[in-house]
Amino acid sequence: MRVVAPPQGPARLSAGWSRVLPGGHVALTDPAAPPTSFEAHIELFGPLPAPRAALASASGIFGRGGAGFPLDRKLRTVQEARGRAVVIANGAESEPGALKDVTLMTHAPHLVLDGLELAGATLGTTDLFVVVEEPDAQRCLATAAAERGLEVEIVVVTPHYLVGQETAAISALEGRRAVPRFQRRRVTERGYRGRPTLVSNVETLAQWALCHRFGSTWHANLGTRGSERSSRLVSLHVPGTATVVAEIAPGTTLRELLDVVGAPRGLVLVGGCFGSLGATFDPAFLDRHLVGRATEPDELALGAGNIVVAPGADCTVCAATEVVAYLASKRAQQCGPCTNGVPELAQALRRGDASSSLLELAGLLERRGACALPDAAAQLARSVASCETALARHRERGCHSTPFGLSDLEVHHGSRKTDRH
Repeated sequence: MRVVAPPQGPARLSAGWSRVLPGGHVALTDPAAPPTSFEAHIELFGPLPAPRAALASASGIFGRGGAGFPLDRKLRTVQEARGRAVVIANGAESEPGALKDVTLMTHAPHLVLDGLELAGATLGTTDLFVVVEEPDAQRCLATAAAERGLEVEIVVVTPHYLVGQETAAISALEGRRAVPRFQRRRVTERGYRGRPTLVSNVETLAQWALCHRFGSTWHANLGTRGSERSSRLVSLHVPGTATVVAEIAPGTTLRELLDVVGAPRGLVLVGGCFGSLGATFDPAFLDRHLVGRATEPDELALGAGNIVVAPGADCTVCAATEVVAYLASKRAQQCGPCTNGVPELAQALRRGDASSSLLELAGLLERRGACALPDAAAQLARSVASCETALARHRERGCHSTPFGLSDLEVHHGSRKTDRH
């Protein structure tokens, strides 16, 4: 068997369809590149090894869909549960402006299917699903599955902000309303049709496939920061321009990423609506290191891997108001914090209420919702409430701008194709 050397530098998942930019920490993907064929995939990475030590190779991998849950713990829980397992690769990324998962599925579909096949073999099941929002992704994955003779059901779900949440994705597969479920047992014990279910983000599965091929030592030797030292796919969107998808080394600073892709300065939302809000005119924020999970004050958690820039904007209260109002418009309305609390918090931010009032409202929302959406709203409010000067300036200006243009980034099939090309 021919020995294939592992990819070097940040271009790992995107090997063969990206170029490494100056500095060596960022690989910019090529949106015009065709899907990698099975033959080219094997030429790049070699065949997928047998799943004998698959759980061990999963031990250093954390989820890339936003929650960052350890993959090996999910796998073990499904293994220990009663009943025939189900595996769902989750490609529903509904963060406004996000394109990293659909870019992966349409350019490197075999890496996603490698991870899906590896999960099925590890759990002893052939019941494999992929959830996508894009017909393009469905076509690329279906073609790739046919090339390798893999039986997998690829389901296109209606795009919605909440559909990527694991219980909502399962509900969509079952033909029900795609909203988070109230349930005492985790989906790893009782998920799709009541069966133990592994739901894992498509990038997570692709990373596992590479780690299983080339080993945990190689997989964790990239970058300078973070508890998980492997590459990460990142979507970077500037309103009015095409979304850029890059693969970066952990520890890359926000300044370096923005500079090498030529992004303008302004306000920045890092990690999507569940992430951190800051300004590029703040050198301390600009020089923070991008990692999967932030554990140090000078780090920024990438979460679901989405970054949105608002060029020239400077009112953080307007920005936080826009994001919380967006979350309010996407809420499932299944609990009090979601139905009433998030809209009320958006109004309080719009008015520029005092810090004490914002903190009180945030405290009423945290850890009380049916899903984590109220927590995201509360976190954003807390970040703004820490600066009374910004609140006072917002009240004096009477400004009500929407710097990120989130409503214009509403996820639908056609817009994403336009953004890519």
